[in-house]
Amino acid sequence: MTTGAGVELIGHWFGTGTNRRIALLFTLTGLVGLVVTVMTMRSHADRNLSATYQKR
Repeated sequence: MTTGAGVELIGHWFGTGTNRRIALLFTLTGLVGLVVTVMTMRSHADRNLSATYQKR
């Protein structure tokens, strides 16, 4: 995580050294969470649940 192509590719965004690992972890976890949220919001079950609450 301190040398090589990774530093050249994303080093200016996340820095270099061992602290970059935690920044990458949080970024990837956030992206996965966003994808899961969007997929859930587009699901049939979520639309049914939203429709049920809108009727109340």
